[in-house]
Amino acid sequence: MQLSKSRIKPEPNDFFALWPDAGLAQALSGRIPLWRESFGGGIRKTTAASDLHLTLVFMGALSDGERKEVLSIAQGLAAQAFVLRLDRLGSFHRSKTLWLAPASVPPELSDLVAELRSRLETARIPVRGSGAFSPHLTLARLTEPPSGESRVIEPIDWRVADFGLARSQPGPPYQIVERWPLITAGESRVPTGPVEVEVQETGDS
Repeated sequence: MQLSKSRIKPEPNDFFALWPDAGLAQALSGRIPLWRESFGGGIRKTTAASDLHLTLVFMGALSDGERKEVLSIAQGLAAQAFVLRLDRLGSFHRSKTLWLAPASVPPELSDLVAELRSRLETARIPVRGSGAFSPHLTLARLTEPPSGESRVIEPIDWRVADFGLARSQPGPPYQIVERWPLITAGESRVPTGPVEVEVQETGDS
């Protein structure tokens, strides 16, 4: 006997992400209604403060062996802490999604993503969305396609001190499996300028 598609339990998806601390998450969540007004339409679903995150690398469904390897990869990674300035508000027309993003990406963030992707590739762990990194936080799903272009807003500085591995079922609420601290002092790098980015719509978390 075959189960109908509606009764098949979806596989959980695994992804690396940045998670704001509780204070910042609540502050962002409190501004969503005001930000939404500038794009018109109503809110179908607001992302809960505890679920606000910025996806680094999306792996999808992993086997137990693959997840063990992913945890080992993250445990052995040494990356620098950084400040992420969130100062760009925009929307995806097709998915009716309101997002918040940095106008430019600090090199430490680009390095973190590149190192994770490289190590996952070496370990032959599948990665979804191999295109250009497009960092953003999904704030809300809207009731109708939003109007207007992305815009610069008053900057919000996020001091990123760790990154984590999370699971979805799929979609929120998310389960944070483990978090790893970023290096905060002692090591210097050759300074490079931030990379200008275009926020692109994907099907990932």
